[in-house]
Amino acid sequence: MSMQAQTLIVFIGSFAFAFMSLAFVFISPVERLLLKEWLTSGGGNDGARGDAAGAGAAAPAPKKQEEIKVPEQSFEPEADVPEAPGEEDEAGEADDEAAAEPEAEEELLPAEEEIDEPDAEKASKEEVRDARVVMMKFLEGALAGLMKDGLRLDGVNRFGCHLFLAGAAEVLTRTGGLSKGQFVGVLEKCVAVLGTDRKMARQFGKKYEEYLLEPKYCDMFRSGAAAMERFAEDENMNVASALGQALDVWSQPDNKGDSGAPIAVMFTDIVGSTKLTQDHGDDAMQKIVRAHNKIVRDALRNYAGVEVKHTGDGIMASFKSVPNSVDASREMMRGIAAFNKGNSEIPLEIRIGLNAGTPIAEDGDLFGTTVQISARLCDKAEDGGIAVSNLVKELAAGSSAKFTEMGQMDLKGVSEAVAVYSVSID
Repeated sequence: MSMQAQTLIVFIGSFAFAFMSLAFVFISPVERLLLKEWLTSGGGNDGARGDAAGAGAAAPAPKKQEEIKVPEQSFEPEADVPEAPGEEDEAGEADDEAAAEPEAEEELLPAEEEIDEPDAEKASKEEVRDARVVMMKFLEGALAGLMKDGLRLDGVNRFGCHLFLAGAAEVLTRTGGLSKGQFVGVLEKCVAVLGTDRKMARQFGKKYEEYLLEPKYCDMFRSGAAAMERFAEDENMNVASALGQALDVWSQPDNKGDSGAPIAVMFTDIVGSTKLTQDHGDDAMQKIVRAHNKIVRDALRNYAGVEVKHTGDGIMASFKSVPNSVDASREMMRGIAAFNKGNSEIPLEIRIGLNAGTPIAEDGDLFGTTVQISARLCDKAEDGGIAVSNLVKELAAGSSAKFTEMGQMDLKGVSEAVAVYSVSID
């Protein structure tokens, strides 16, 4: 082979290597594949034909053939490829359905279907729509005025607004003949406007009557009812003023020195204290009681709780912050678990009950329905568990705890069944 031929081969080989190297950097995978096929098939054919008939005449043919075999859009893999008629619509509908599936899982049934009995008397759709329109106008007037005054709805004031709106909605229920489910549906939408989670708004509508056992809550409810009665006669009345006055009373201290805001009341109870004394004696029981006292009091100190009194086999305490009461309860349970790891002979187990409200404070003690329900919730708690009321669950937005519904329970001394929830420890 002549020197010129060798030089030409080296030059072509170097060029091909450099070209392929650049291709791997700048050309997409699809283009690289097609280029490789073109070089291996077309180049080989070119060589064979060059040997037979000369490279100049044979080179254009395979290139032309490759251009026919590979459509132009194949070099643009990112481009949209048109679909057959009908496929786009079907695919779009399928995508829409797939995207809607998660939302469908979260979708709540209409309140009347979830709550009402099958034979319950219901208002017509037009009457329900009219009631909803009136409630939204009522709420719009209330919030517009409050926004001008710069009022910020914290958890306590928001709950007061819930009660106010419940009273207003009940007036419309009476005058419009709405069923319980329709009432809840109307109230749910209004409460949700205040920024409350939809499921919690539904739960409030279903259980609001439980809160009316507290005189302070009942007063807020009645204020809303009175405001709606006036609004029904004159839609130009100042709803914001009525709500503002009600919130002033709601948040102001009363004659007993109560702060006006709901507080949490806690009861702890050592499980099986009598049997522990019988089985292990007074000294061993005192050791258990002292361990309980230390764990509970440490958590009270860490979460700004106040010990009201010792009950013999438990402690009664109060918290200005409802979320703090929930977190303190969980810390107590974790402290009990840590204690038991080093004291396996006589394990310590407690129950905790939590309720929120405005109890009567007198002579360093607390009295009233709030206290009574809290004590009964402690009785309903599972061994080693925490039982709370629905109000605690709603006001504990600042806690990371998870709540699990235990169901409606009859509590001794309470006229109506109460929704009870357990609290996660971890």
